Amino acid sequence: MGITGGKGIQILSSFRFSYFSKINNKITTVFGLILSITGFFGSVATLLTLPSDQWGKLLPISLIIIFLLGLSVFIISLIQNYKINLAIPGVHELESITSRYHMEPATLEGVRWIAQLEADTYSSIDAVPRHVLEEWFSVNPRGFFLLKALNGSAIGHIDILPIRKSSLEKFLAGELRETDIRGESLYTPAERRSIKHLYIESVIVKPQRNKSSASALLHLLSQFMSMINNVGVFENIEMIYAIAASRAGEGLKKLLVASDAIDGL
Repeated sequence: MGITGGKGIQILSSFRFSYFSKINNKITTVFGLILSITGFFGSVATLLTLPSDQWGKLLPISLIIIFLLGLSVFIISLIQNYKINLAIPGVHELESITSRYHMEPATLEGVRWIAQLEADTYSSIDAVPRHVLEEWFSVNPRGFFLLKALNGSAIGHIDILPIRKSSLEKFLAGELRETDIRGESLYTPAERRSIKHLYIESVIVKPQRNKSSASALLHLLSQFMSMINNVGVFENIEMIYAIAASRAGEGLKKLLVASDAIDGL
């Protein structure tokens, strides 16, 4: 019924923030350089207006001040770049992190596991009953995915529903509850090219003990476009909707909104 994910959301948000901080850091460096150049010419202009007998005293001091100003800007820039590089893993590191997991289409048995996961994670009101999930799956199984670790154990899932426009409008207006969405409200795989709106019914990531959910979420996000394209034709999708069921889920939704793909309900 929503999106949940755990502490990994904070890491992903930090990742996104650090990326834009790298751009801001370049602006800060350029601004500092401009100040240094301005200060240099200002000092030169001041020296030129002084009597020649005072040049010998003030010139060394002015040069030292200009040097220290430029050095401080350079050091601050190095420190900021170092911190940002620590926060943002390299391409090879990201590949290593995300290779610890894989997404695979859910089977009927997997859908039953998803039903239990939702029951254990969400409130009784929010969790979608097993028979409803199975009905959706019987009409269109292409939007049900399991997130698995390398040992084959399932640690999460994502459900993406291709809802027909008439049912979607009722759902958005509050006239239709999520559990009232029936099988006939969904597009079939044969109607894939007609799908224009998708609803992310649930995202849950619960890694094994002593494991962070950050790397698992990174892998899920890396596969997001391909999963969307598995349900419908990506170029034909006009809007993707999602509801957050937790603060962590709200963070994930905001991260996905940055791609201009998701519209929150």
